[in-house]
Amino acid sequence: MIYIGATIQTKSNHYYIVVDTYDENGKRKPKWIATGLEIKGNKRKAEEIRKEIEREYELKNKLVPSDITLDELAEKWLVEYENEVDIITFGGYESITKVHIIPYFKEHKIKVNEVTYETIQKYIDEKKVSGNKVTGGGLSPKTLKSHMTVFKLIFNLARKKKIIYDDCLEFVKLPTLSHEKVNFYSAEEVQKVWEAIKDDRIFHLIYATIYFGMRRSEVLGLRWDAIDFENKMLIVRHTVVMYNNKVVAKDSTKTDASNRTYPLSDDMIEFFKWLKAREEEERAACGKDYIENDYIFKWPNGKTYDPDYISKHFKKLLEKNDLKRIRFHDLRHSCAALLLSEGRELYDVSEWLGHSDVNITAKFYGHLDMNRKKALGNTIGNSIGFKTGV
Repeated sequence: MIYIGATIQTKSNHYYIVVDTYDENGKRKPKWIATGLEIKGNKRKAEEIRKEIEREYELKNKLVPSDITLDELAEKWLVEYENEVDIITFGGYESITKVHIIPYFKEHKIKVNEVTYETIQKYIDEKKVSGNKVTGGGLSPKTLKSHMTVFKLIFNLARKKKIIYDDCLEFVKLPTLSHEKVNFYSAEEVQKVWEAIKDDRIFHLIYATIYFGMRRSEVLGLRWDAIDFENKMLIVRHTVVMYNNKVVAKDSTKTDASNRTYPLSDDMIEFFKWLKAREEEERAACGKDYIENDYIFKWPNGKTYDPDYISKHFKKLLEKNDLKRIRFHDLRHSCAALLLSEGRELYDVSEWLGHSDVNITAKFYGHLDMNRKKALGNTIGNSIGFKTGV
């Protein structure tokens, strides 16, 4: 069947909705749907029913009407795009769309084919000032950049469906991204942390996080099949994240570059062997109550850690021991800072952290790369040979 449209008809003093369809042979097959509404005083209600039925058929037949509003298109885009990307990436896009874009444009009732760059610019400008639903303040430049990503995907669908032909986002200006301040521990501060938390259950997890510069999702996703004791290697390829208040395990990392291999020193081989022996002892102690899984970092009974618990417990550890306050993710920054302080090149640090582009590393840590800059200064100084009294 090919859907054509829906119209209002009257019969026996009542309103009906007639859905026009054609079969594969081109023969018209109208379908009459009773509204139960009498003609007198019910024209507006009948039109509302017609629109509802029309939308149902359009969605069923994957059609997009030319007069669709932006909030309606955003809802349709969510349905079509859900399986196109990683569940976590989609979760972020879904939140932006449902919390911000759909409510905003549902209130303004703007048709897609009427949207101009001024329409989106006004949205960005308003969100910059008062877009935060919790504080009432503005959204950050980084967050607004994510909003623009969602708009681009939505309008890609609009062009695909031939509702619009021009790029209405081309001239939209976003707030300038400010340099993100990076917090980290120095080597001396790391030693203070070790001394303070050495007896805590998550000490070894924190140690591995700093050593490898891993994201929380990566260190929690480490399984024993990631450790090659014979060839002394560790492979990052599995992650554990939070999504909609649920723990989600994925056989993928944030980017292709994040899927990386580390060489293991003799000390780190012993580190993981000790963890393996501890796990065997705890398994024996728990007996049949032990929760079997292949994860390395977990509770004594085998239960895996909740990602949010790790961040909250880390914060409590710092407060309890009067240590410098940083986020759990800043342990990753600490790894980078320690490597740079030892004179390692940005490219090497980028590879160690699993950044997709060395420019990302330079953006966050370039200002910490002082040893390299000192060496450059010495080189140019030696070259031009300045002498006192010249």
